[in-house]
Amino acid sequence: MTNLPWTCKPIYGFISDAYPILGYRRRPYILLSGLLGFLSWVAMGTIVSGVWQGFSAMLLGSAAIAVANVMSEALVVERSKGESQEFASHLQSVVWGAASVGGLIASFFSGYLLKWMSDRQVFLLSSLLPLSLVFTSFVTPDHKVKDVDAKKDEGRMRRQARELYRTIMMPEIFYPCAFIFLLNATPSTGSAWFYFYSSKPPLGLGFSPTFLGTVNVVGSIFNLGGVVLFQVFLKRLPFRPVLLLGTLVSTFLGLTNLVLVFHWNRKWGIPDEFFCLGESAVQAVVGWIATMPIIVMASRLCPEGMEGTCYALIMSINNLGGIIGTQIGAWLTIYLGVTATNLDNFWLLVFICNISTLLPLGLIGWVPAQDPHDIIEQRRASTAAADYEAEQEP
Repeated sequence: MTNLPWTCKPIYGFISDAYPILGYRRRPYILLSGLLGFLSWVAMGTIVSGVWQGFSAMLLGSAAIAVANVMSEALVVERSKGESQEFASHLQSVVWGAASVGGLIASFFSGYLLKWMSDRQVFLLSSLLPLSLVFTSFVTPDHKVKDVDAKKDEGRMRRQARELYRTIMMPEIFYPCAFIFLLNATPSTGSAWFYFYSSKPPLGLGFSPTFLGTVNVVGSIFNLGGVVLFQVFLKRLPFRPVLLLGTLVSTFLGLTNLVLVFHWNRKWGIPDEFFCLGESAVQAVVGWIATMPIIVMASRLCPEGMEGTCYALIMSINNLGGIIGTQIGAWLTIYLGVTATNLDNFWLLVFICNISTLLPLGLIGWVPAQDPHDIIEQRRASTAAADYEAEQEP
């Protein structure tokens, strides 16, 4: 429930685009989100003493970081305007590479700190991270825009919403978004892998919590490797072939998990732990190579003046597809009778979830073969000109 604010990202972008504060569309919102995030974790470390108090504090902190996330994404998209696809890819690689480093640090220290500090002390230490956004906001590159008087322009939000609708329904934007949604809406195995990893032999592999944490750390390290590989070798390539190849390779690697399920690796003399770590590493690399084109393409689909709203909406569509895919996978898990004590059909669940990833590739033509930014701006310019001529007619 504390992740609910992340489903409202387009609203944050819409408000910041439509209503600047003191002439700025990003800085004030970053500053406010930093303060709210700081206060939420201070509350967790001091006054929170019950479930609902903890929920309220975590909900506030989640909302604060979600707002800051939208603002930072908008800044990245704005910085990419007028630049080449190669520059946009480079910028996204830097940003997501930094995110991968942060994830790696969090994976390593999250449990380690609790050996030396109390839980409330860890919460107080965590509060310094959103507080850093307050200082970051003062050096954030944000161009001042003309102040908007909402009382004199009551129809501004309505016009902004109409413009957003017209923008998202443009074929150059609608079809790529639909493909991204369908690609993420394919079923996933979800928690069934946890059953298989944690259940004791012969039912499962009997991995310890410590080893499962190691798997997460390895995945974070190789997530960064995937970002670096995309930056070095693939950022200049068109979106369509990278997405196609990345999905095909990711599906193939997903099917190799059946080796672990049927214990074929043991016949080859490969320990379960070694095979699992190697599989996690390779899939993390390939997964990010397949994901980076979606992120870059989303930034290139955003027209000027609506960066925050449009990018947040596109990424929310991406997230919504993932949520639906998780729910479909959960339904399949129940339908196949896969539980913590029954893994007879687990192999079939893994097979179906991976093969289904290939289905959206029949619509790969919806992904632009070239950088869509110029086409979108030309279409918007021609539409605006037509609207102006219509308004001038008696």
